[in-house]
Amino acid sequence: MSPFCRNFSMAWVLMAFVLFANSAMPTNGSTVGVKNMLGGKLMLSVLCFHIDKEHIIPNGGSFEWTYNGGAPPIGHSPFMCFFRWNNVHHSLDLCRTTRHAGCESAIWEIKEKQYCRYIGKAEPANYVCDDWID
Repeated sequence: MSPFCRNFSMAWVLMAFVLFANSAMPTNGSTVGVKNMLGGKLMLSVLCFHIDKEHIIPNGGSFEWTYNGGAPPIGHSPFMCFFRWNNVHHSLDLCRTTRHAGCESAIWEIKEKQYCRYIGKAEPANYVCDDWID
């Protein structure tokens, strides 16, 4: 293969990698939020890599922030969050690329047995939940 073809091929591979990586990461301006749906008087403690401090959210309350494009700790998503209430501890990557549509803007509802969110428009048909596994 000629040096020109080899360089051209490498440029295409690099461009494909960058496009794939960008689709898996949040963009600047992505709004992410957490809503306490634990019920009763349970307070939800939320700590994420990309928010300035731990937030305590009362039942029915929420906290939202906008991703600023900064770098998370190596090997972590910018939206890896840790949740605590009573003696319960869970973690969740709010930007994971699964059936939850990855890094689009979203408000996550935190419940005792599961976490949920709307995909796209806030219609009941687009409401998805998963059970806590950790």
